[in-house]
Amino acid sequence: MVDCTVWLETTSVDCGNFTLYKSSCDGYCWKSIWLSCSVVTIVVLIILMCQKFSPDLQPKQRNLVLKCLLTKPYFWSLNLTLVLVMIYDSLIIYKNHNAKPLVELLVMLWKLATLILIYKLNFTLPPAVSRGYSYVTLFAYYISLVLFTLDNFSKFVATSAQVAFKFHTIYRDNRVKAWNIIDLMLMAVNGLLYHSFMTFFWNKMFLGEKDILLVYRQDFESSLDKETSRLRNAGDVTLAR
Repeated sequence: MVDCTVWLETTSVDCGNFTLYKSSCDGYCWKSIWLSCSVVTIVVLIILMCQKFSPDLQPKQRNLVLKCLLTKPYFWSLNLTLVLVMIYDSLIIYKNHNAKPLVELLVMLWKLATLILIYKLNFTLPPAVSRGYSYVTLFAYYISLVLFTLDNFSKFVATSAQVAFKFHTIYRDNRVKAWNIIDLMLMAVNGLLYHSFMTFFWNKMFLGEKDILLVYRQDFESSLDKETSRLRNAGDVTLAR
């Protein structure tokens, strides 16, 4: 992947004549397998973190978490970033005739599933021995965060390299098309999304009980308690009226 991005100025799926390994499965095939496994893994993790399966890690009800999210600026900014990235991925399918629609749809599904996982993890306590979890569970939890961090880090680095090459190409081209500028901007937003994902998983390893998407000093339980107080006060005002 690094060789394709840095030296050949292309993506791993567009590389040909692989010398590291020989296989009948091409780049798009491997990417489809990787994305499918990633999406399934994320869905399983989301299910396991439901209050039904891990109630001691979910200090608040789901409805309260949803209401709390709706009042947070990061919820809307991340959603807007995701929408822009979805537009970028859709344009790849439309403009690039060599693109594989199934692969791009899997990429879009992976990004959406990852964002949902982040919202879920942000309001989930980390497992601990004091909460009755074994060291095997703790190891699996933290190694998963490490893998998610490394995965998004590699995507961020690769996208950053592509943005740099794209900018260099546009800079040296005397005739710049509007599409090239839009493509470069959306590609940069795509890299920003990977950076947001990477930063969250990295911080979750060390600040598990914090409302990471808001401020690091505040416990997410305190954030949810504030939302509970706000709703209670709003109800009192309604009753008073």
